Amino acid sequence: MDTGKETKSVSFGTKIGRFVGTASQKYLGFLFMGELTINISDLSNGLYFVKINSKEFTQNQKLVIQR
Repeated sequence: MDTGKETKSVSFGTKIGRFVGTASQKYLGFLFMGELTINISDLSNGLYFVKINSKEFTQNQKLVIQR
């Protein structure tokens, strides 16, 4: 995900509104050249809604996991 700003947290939810979890700055991985790396290995296949929070903005994205 290219946020271009300092990311504070990332939240994950399912398409039916079930909260999956939040990754704070401590667990987000590294931020390099505006690109954020997040470990999603614990998430099952499916559609998720991702909410990215920073000091300047909140952004919502869809994430499809298909392995």
